[in-house]
Amino acid sequence: MKIKITRDIEIPELGAKIKAARDADPRSVGALARLAGISRGYWYDLEAEKFRAAVPLATIQAVAGVLGLDLGLGVDDENP
Repeated sequence: MKIKITRDIEIPELGAKIKAARDADPRSVGALARLAGISRGYWYDLEAEKFRAAVPLATIQAVAGVLGLDLGLGVDDENP
């Protein structure tokens, strides 16, 4: 039997890391956001860390993948 374990983790300065990587990327925010499957506004909200609830791990992984970045989340995909 499988059970679902949910937990929130705090990653300090994650928004700033995403912004720095985006600033170094020649593509537009719109293009990056489309590739990550999110809106441009949501991307900006990620950079500004404008969220009360936890952001889904899949979203962060998509953004990191688009930017080609290891954000050092220390989260095992099998057991987030």
